[in-house]
Amino acid sequence: MNTCNTCRYWAVQRNILNNISDCDRPDCKADKDITFEIEADADDTSNMHVILLTSGNFGCLLHKPKQKQD
Repeated sequence: MNTCNTCRYWAVQRNILNNISDCDRPDCKADKDITFEIEADADDTSNMHVILLTSGNFGCLLHKPKQKQD
């Protein structure tokens, strides 16, 4: 199974802490049958934002392998 540990969208914005980090993939449409969207809003001045956090062994259908470093 493809997991976050080997995905190019995992741990992009944040460091890995206790095997938990961010997924940079939300709000996308990968295929016509597979959609992934996170929606959040706030009706105040809180400047709320949403981050999807997963563990490194989380499996995902939208996995894209990390690009090899030269």
